[in-house]
Amino acid sequence: SSYAEVVAKTLPILIPLKLVIFFYFGLYRVIPRYAGLQDLFNIVKAISLSSILSVTVVTIIFRFQDYSRSVFFIDWMILLLSVSAVRVAILAMKEYFSSWVREEGKRLLIFGAGDAGEIILRELRSNSTLGYAPIGFIDDDSQKVGRSIHGVPVLGTRLELPGLVEAHKITDILVAIPSADRELIQKIFQDCTNTGALVQVLSKNETTGLSSLRLNHLHI
Repeated sequence: SSYAEVVAKTLPILIPLKLVIFFYFGLYRVIPRYAGLQDLFNIVKAISLSSILSVTVVTIIFRFQDYSRSVFFIDWMILLLSVSAVRVAILAMKEYFSSWVREEGKRLLIFGAGDAGEIILRELRSNSTLGYAPIGFIDDDSQKVGRSIHGVPVLGTRLELPGLVEAHKITDILVAIPSADRELIQKIFQDCTNTGALVQVLSKNETTGLSSLRLNHLHI
């Protein structure tokens, strides 16, 4: 109760100040389901700057009289946790529910558990109309076997490809190694074709955007 008067005087100033800074850093323009690491950095910067300016305003106007210094650290910490938690919760729910439906559609194996494979996985999951269910990854790097990308496991290496295609009833294989040379791609393509699955290749000069996936790779 001893701080009630101070709170009543400062909140009408500090809340609009924080909202303006949040708007300046674009926190309200981000589509939550597409939020990424850069957005989290912006949250940290926006909250930190708003806290610094809040201290400055309180110092100039109220001379910090009858005002607890620790409240600004508590305010910074609560804001950071709550604002970040909302966005992380949305992403977590999206990943959780998308894993429920990953078995629906053509059963797809992604050859290449790297950056290109991760991008393709995210795009396939964000657009269910493409009609593909990413079942797993294949990679020649045996150290990646047993690990997962966004909940999708790296099932094995190229040597295990025939058995994995049969065991998981794979209908399609997408080779996502745009950095590989032509000779290696040809060998991988032949090995994948021998499994009886429909094989498509992401080449070096093709982008990994959703539109190119539709037109060039998935033939939608």
